[in-house]
Amino acid sequence: MATQFILLAFYFTVFRKIEFLNLMLCGLSMMTFVFFVVYPEMMMGWQKYGIKFTIEVRNVFVFLAVGFYYEFVRKFLGNDKRHALFNKIISISAIIFFITAGLYLVRNLLGEAAQWSVGYFYFVYFANYFIQFYLVVYLFWIKQSRVRFIAFGTLFIFIVV
Repeated sequence: MATQFILLAFYFTVFRKIEFLNLMLCGLSMMTFVFFVVYPEMMMGWQKYGIKFTIEVRNVFVFLAVGFYYEFVRKFLGNDKRHALFNKIISISAIIFFITAGLYLVRNLLGEAAQWSVGYFYFVYFANYFIQFYLVVYLFWIKQSRVRFIAFGTLFIFIVV
């Protein structure tokens, strides 16, 4: 994993393409989520430094990963007129996921006072199924081999997440 992140950072530095940075941040976010799930004591260790962590903080990284992945796919396809509606839908979805990640942090700080946000989180989580279905279908609809590779990766993420 570390070599993959180094490679993506190198590609971003050399080629100046933002999609490499988005993919690297997506991977880092998902890896952080996995570490918090596998090693929950990591979150508890931070609390002795005054940082309040609940088990839900790890969800911030899932929402960030999906947001960065949507930005990666959008930038990977380019901004030409053939993908205008797709770009708009995926861009709005990514923004919603970044906002949701921020709201998760706010909810963690406010605790029970932010109970109103739970319904919003469930809505975003389940609405994501429709967005990911649209994304997978759209990517398979494009008849390019490099896009098909991304489509299979997106289908894998759709099934796993």
